[in-house]
Amino acid sequence: MRDDLKSLRITDKELQDLTNLPVDNQPPIITDSLYQLGKLLLDKVQGSEGATVVFISSSVLIFTYLLFDWLVKDLVAWITLPSWILLILTLVWLSGVSQGVLYLWWKYKTRFFKKNMTSSLKAAEHDRLLNEALQIAMDVKQEMRKLQD
Repeated sequence: MRDDLKSLRITDKELQDLTNLPVDNQPPIITDSLYQLGKLLLDKVQGSEGATVVFISSSVLIFTYLLFDWLVKDLVAWITLPSWILLILTLVWLSGVSQGVLYLWWKYKTRFFKKNMTSSLKAAEHDRLLNEALQIAMDVKQEMRKLQD
């Protein structure tokens, strides 16, 4: 991108600060958060505190399984499935419920955004998207000139 165009870019954070409305209105997806958590844990494991991360993660997993096993055997003794299968089913069910709650929260934010969007904010959003498209077109044109030379 040309240096004189770099200062024209309006980031999503700046636009959100100016309008007090959400800009990047994508539905939250649980797997994205889990991926980021896994990536963070992997980075920590590869670093100097690797043994601590592995120990704490395995301790949490074992403690969760033992607690769940105890709860299943004492409170829900009439279920004949093994506790590890029940734990997996419970985690799948809880992830589905939490994804549903996040979807409803996103729908609420979307309604709030549409309700509070004024015509000047719509024009500003349109201008911002047009500006980004123009910058991309200028970048492509510049790259094509470099390839032709």
